[in-house]
Amino acid sequence: MPITLQQCQTWDQADELAALRDEFDLPAGTIYLDGNSLGAMPRNALARAQDIIARQWGVDLINSWNKAGWWQLPTRLGDQLAPLVGAGAGEIVVTDTTSLNLYKVLANAVRIQQRRQPERKVILAERDAFPTDLYMVQGLLGFMDRGYTLELIDRPEDLPSRLGEQTAVVLLSHVNYRTGYQWDLSAASQQAHAAGALIVWDLCHSIGAVPIDLEAADADFAVGCTYKYLNGGPGSPAMLWAKPRHRADFWQPLSGWWGHARPFDMAVDYAPDRGIRGFLCGTQPIVSLGLVACGLEIFAKTDMHKLRRKSLALTDLFIALVEQECAGQGLTLVTPREHAQRGSHVSFRHPEGYAVVQALIARGVIGDYREPEVARFGVTPLYLRFVDIWDAVQHLKAVLPQREDARRDREHSRHPAQPGCAAVRPGGSPGVPGQHERFRRLQRNLGRVFRLRRPDAHHGGGASAAPPASADRNQGHRLPPPARHGPATLKETTMQPKYGLPKNLMDWVGAHSDRLRPPVCNAALFPDGNYIINMVGGGNTRTDFHDNPTEEIFYQIRGTAYLNIWDRGKFDRIDLKEGDVWLMEPHLQHSPQRPDPHGLCFLVELKRPQGAIDTLNWYCPRCAALVWGASMELKDLVADLPATYQKFYALSDAERTCPHCGTVHPGKDYAAWHAIREAHA
Repeated sequence: MPITLQQCQTWDQADELAALRDEFDLPAGTIYLDGNSLGAMPRNALARAQDIIARQWGVDLINSWNKAGWWQLPTRLGDQLAPLVGAGAGEIVVTDTTSLNLYKVLANAVRIQQRRQPERKVILAERDAFPTDLYMVQGLLGFMDRGYTLELIDRPEDLPSRLGEQTAVVLLSHVNYRTGYQWDLSAASQQAHAAGALIVWDLCHSIGAVPIDLEAADADFAVGCTYKYLNGGPGSPAMLWAKPRHRADFWQPLSGWWGHARPFDMAVDYAPDRGIRGFLCGTQPIVSLGLVACGLEIFAKTDMHKLRRKSLALTDLFIALVEQECAGQGLTLVTPREHAQRGSHVSFRHPEGYAVVQALIARGVIGDYREPEVARFGVTPLYLRFVDIWDAVQHLKAVLPQREDARRDREHSRHPAQPGCAAVRPGGSPGVPGQHERFRRLQRNLGRVFRLRRPDAHHGGGASAAPPASADRNQGHRLPPPARHGPATLKETTMQPKYGLPKNLMDWVGAHSDRLRPPVCNAALFPDGNYIINMVGGGNTRTDFHDNPTEEIFYQIRGTAYLNIWDRGKFDRIDLKEGDVWLMEPHLQHSPQRPDPHGLCFLVELKRPQGAIDTLNWYCPRCAALVWGASMELKDLVADLPATYQKFYALSDAERTCPHCGTVHPGKDYAAWHAIREAHA
């Protein structure tokens, strides 16, 4: 029987956890499916923050270290959190970030193994771990410089065969951040111990989402964040757990005042607290810690087994509804169906995954995206209803056909029926809907934006700049030259339009030719309107790929250019010949190449809406893997992008090394980048 809205409403009426939704301040009209990245705000969080700031700090001042219990807050929160992970009192501390806590426990685990089994020199981790886990391992081993190596497994089933006499420490993510795969905590811990290794667990995507029993699993160390399913607020401090049996060997590299056994002795030499407080370092972020309590207090009103039952029911529903409502729309489930192997988020691959997620966000359905092509939806049973899942899938059903149309349009632009022609043509192509209207709209808009004169010798184009009409590949495509107002007409008018009077495009080019040459090549025609309107000159090429959240119009007035495209882990190319016009869809990662020194392109973009994010990515020229990227709210196209370029160019060779194939990205040496790219095309 098909699942219906009425059935979802019935399940909500029977939900034993329904009242917990009232504990959160959820924005109206939003279906929040990103609690696995940042949890929703507890309803009492604002009042709690105000009390900490206004009364505890504002009135009681320094007395609050004792009066409000600030000094004990990291361990008090740890005791509140302990039942969620199967730990005892005095075994958990809430402090610092997940990354810092991971560094501490890894250093402790390695130190223990150095003393017990110094011949073990391998840290074993997952290739698909959240990157910060691998970065922390790399940083620790690089700092120690004692011959340790990091080895990676590609699949959970590879773990037993990769454990050996050299394995010192195993680092695993209990639930994978991308796929939602859940490890068997006990089985993996036993396998590590049987091989003589210690095991460290990253609980970021499981704590507060699935039942955890660290003691029963015989784990050694664990870290996890509090701002996801625990709803502690953005950047809230993380948790750290160490098995009590390891306290005799306690050591951590960040030996700060708060971790001292007798901090108020103000001694010169460091003596670590042998309890869990030994993992503290410096003064704690009291306001953030106070907000963590708001989320933990909600968990005290239920238990993890009830939450797990609802989580599985909601994720089962999500999967079933997508298969029922969105069949044949290119979605591929990457999250395990088996309950024992599933966390609390559901992920699907789709060729237009990023655009799908952005379209859903525009509709008020907030999920997120992870490379490659993964649309990820966090399911938080504390505040999500069954009808929320139904509504979310209906929105997904609505946006998927639009993305498929966009994909077909893009494929047509890359592989047109006429060889060598990559631009949108007035006649379109059979079977590609919307091309006639798209061109007509584009032509109308361009006509409103500028008055175009054919390039000729008088306006700097040279005798060869404009091909004869018989050679024009775009007959019917080129805008006719409009009648030009004479100077007297312009002088006599009393009008003062908001954006000024008309400009002659080629006259303007001649007057600003110095700005259309490398290294910038860009100059703005109309800086004050709702469009970003630039002229772009030649010769230059780039190595960055720009992810623009809005459409772009390219009109190649003179010469030739091309766009390198990065799409779904592969490179592609779109050619722009003289006279070609192309409307590019949002979020198509592109790298404009303008090797023609006489080239000239008219470029139109929309000014970004508030909160819109542009991203610059640099990809390995050999394997197309991401090497480095940066995101920003773009204010000035000409000024903001070069600043990001300089950040990338300043990176060391090690920082520009591809994590997949080891190729060093040549930075701003675009000739070298293109040479490597051509050699491996």
